[in-house]
Parts: sequence; structure tokens; C-alpha cells
Amino acid sequence: PVTCALDPSCTGMRIASSHRGAGAPSHVAPENTLSAIRAAIALGADLVEMDVRPTSDGTLVLMHDASVERTTTGTGDVSSMTLAEVQALTLRTEGFRGDFSCDRVPTFAEALALADGRVGIVVDASKTDRVDLVVGALQAADAVDRVVFDTADTGRILEALSLEPGLRFLIRATTPEELDTRLAAVAPARPVYVHIDLSSPATMAPRVHAEGLRVFALGFVADAQYERGSLDAYEALYVAGCDMLQSNAIDRLGAFLGR
Repeated sequence: PVTCALDPSCTGMRIASSHRGAGAPSHVAPENTLSAIRAAIALGADLVEMDVRPTSDGTLVLMHDASVERTTTGTGDVSSMTLAEVQALTLRTEGFRGDFSCDRVPTFAEALALADGRVGIVVDASKTDRVDLVVGALQAADAVDRVVFDTADTGRILEALSLEPGLRFLIRATTPEELDTRLAAVAPARPVYVHIDLSSPATMAPRVHAEGLRVFALGFVADAQYERGSLDAYEALYVAGCDMLQSNAIDRLGAFLGR
């Protein structure tokens, strides 16, 4: 399943991506941690999405926000802290069952090593302009073929492709016209997914599939409906043509898929 999730020629599979590790908000494990990645793997994720930001000494760490304050007991911006300072912080783990005291803010390299052979990665590169660091980390870990590069910035995609032509990536488009424009902008390279707005899956999914590409969509509303006892929302999104759903509740989506 992991290989198929990263190979656009593999069709007909319902793909599950776990947001920021095991969800955000998550009731399983703190976001963007190694424990969250392990949980996503155990719960049946094909892909794990994570956010990367560079420290002041140039190491990519997993952190969604510019500031460390929401997810740790520290203060300040990641960009103004060294790796040692970031990893000395205590994570906020209140509200989770279990002991996460051994977790710290992980490096991107640590996440890549943990995922190797177990789960694919969607890396949200929109949180940094250091595309060179992202691509360099993938090359150093021999992970180019198991990561999907995600950003709404076409310029960053082109920069990444100039550094690594074999990079897998996704583009975002809300209309058929925008899809045409973005595909032309990255040509001759081709994305492996197109992130669509769920306001128009009936229009966009057939258009994406006609290009031989797969549809990426956010399943967060479906997560909430599943919590209330309904399976219909997940099923409706897949039936509408969404090939990959990104979830804040990978335990629910994984259970729905029989993982």
C-alpha cells in the first residue's frame, strides 16, 4: 500500500494520509512527533503529513507553527533557536493517554529514518523558504522516492525540481482553469496528486483523473461525522473521486478502510 500510494500509475486504491503525524488536533499522540508517526503507522496510514522548519543553525525540525509556544512549554520562534535549544524543550502532552515524556521535537532526518520502509511522507514545505534544506535532507536519507513535496507556491516546486528532478510533488487547484495553469507551470514534470477544494469534487475529480493524476483532499469534516457514528462522509468522498484523504483521526479512517 505504501508503494502504491506514491506511484501514480497504481490506481483504484483508497489512500489514507495522517495529518501532522496522528492528527491535529489529535487524541492519539502529540502532533509532529515520532510517537505520532509510529501511531499513524500502527493505525494503517499509507502516508504521514508533517511540517518542517529550519532552526537558526540550519537543521529542519518538525513544527507547524513559527513559534514553539503552542506545542511546547518554551517560548520564541524556531528560526531564532538552535537545534539544541529546540530539542531541550518539553512538549505539551497533557490530555493524551500514555507517557510521552521521552518525546522531543524531532528532526526531519529522524522522521525520515523512522518512516523508511514503513510509511510514505507528505512534507509540507510551505513553512520554510529553505527548499534546499528540504531537498538536501531527502537526498541524504535516500528518501526522494518516498516523499511527496507539498506547497501552494509553484516557485518553490520549481526550485525543488531544479535541485532534484525526480522529486514527487503535488499541486493545488480549485478550478479546471487553475489546474491547466499549474500543470503548464511545472511541465514537463508531473505531480503525483492534485489537492482540490471539496466544494467541487464532482467537477475537479474527473478532470484530474483525465490527466492521469490522483486527487488529494482533506477529510477533516468526515472525521467529525465518523465520531458521531456516521461512515457516510468517508464513503462519499472516496466515491466522489478523492483518491487520498488526509485525516485528523487516522484511527477512524483506518478502521473505516479495514486497516
